[in-house]
Amino acid sequence: MLSLTLELFRFRVPAFQIPPPLVALFSMAKGSVRVLTLPNDQGFAVLHLDQIEPGDAGKNQQILAATEQGLRGVLSREYNDAFLQAIRADVGVKRNDAAIARVAANLMKGSGEQ
Repeated sequence: MLSLTLELFRFRVPAFQIPPPLVALFSMAKGSVRVLTLPNDQGFAVLHLDQIEPGDAGKNQQILAATEQGLRGVLSREYNDAFLQAIRADVGVKRNDAAIARVAANLMKGSGEQ
């Protein structure tokens, strides 16, 4: 018996969105059926998962390299954001929006823009 667990992460990258039918397929059990509502009143999709075929991603080095490259940038930003949030929480950083607005206004005056 094959047991497969897949976790899909939604990164904060606007261009990266997993289509709902694909998310549904990876969360379904063999033999199950799911009905999805399509966007923009396009109707419905009926998904029936009749077979699961295990693959071997190691056979396609190009896809592995491209995936690694794409995830490296996303994960780097995610780790960086999490690290900065942890520092801010630990140090107790607070934003002074009025001071930031004054500095921005002064910088705009210095550059000739207004």
